[in-house]
Amino acid sequence: MKKILFLVFTLAIPASIFIFLKYFGTNTFEVPILFEQGIPGCDNDKQPHIVPNIEYLGKGDKSFQFHDLEGFIVYGFLDASNPDQYNKTIVDLIQVQDSFYEKKIPYFLLFVLGNRHERDTMEALLEERGMDKGYFNIAYLAKEELIDFLRCGMGFVDAPTDAFVNLVMSDPKGRIRGVYNSLDQAGTDQLILELQILKQKK
Repeated sequence: MKKILFLVFTLAIPASIFIFLKYFGTNTFEVPILFEQGIPGCDNDKQPHIVPNIEYLGKGDKSFQFHDLEGFIVYGFLDASNPDQYNKTIVDLIQVQDSFYEKKIPYFLLFVLGNRHERDTMEALLEERGMDKGYFNIAYLAKEELIDFLRCGMGFVDAPTDAFVNLVMSDPKGRIRGVYNSLDQAGTDQLILELQILKQKK
């Protein structure tokens, strides 16, 4: 009888904590806006940085602009010369996609450091691994355009050396809300959590 009472008491503690937090606790976790005063050397108006409306070539060599996209966007950077990096990043991209599959968010805009053949190969690999065709695009930018975009569009000060292990998330207003290390599972988990929070507050 004592064992049963002890077991009931032991189980009651976490249940009580859960109920208290559910009904009386408050979630004060906020996802900050990055570059609220702009990116130094790029923005001059001291306003929150907005991802610039750059024109790029996407699937089928069609011309697109960043501002054609709506909602939450995850920008991914893949180095075609580094299989360990891009394979891990692809796994992370699919994990994020599957976490929000029913909601069909976010949209993934991916940049590949490599030649045209390597970019086409990467696109096929992404589809083969399970990326939804309707919710990602490969953005083709010339090398100098890409480096400038990484620096003044994404805020990578030492672009491109610090860029190709990261994912970047922007909100529906084009503001950058997070930069995540795609080689660290904790970074992917943080992206998913912060996107859940932002989606709830939208």
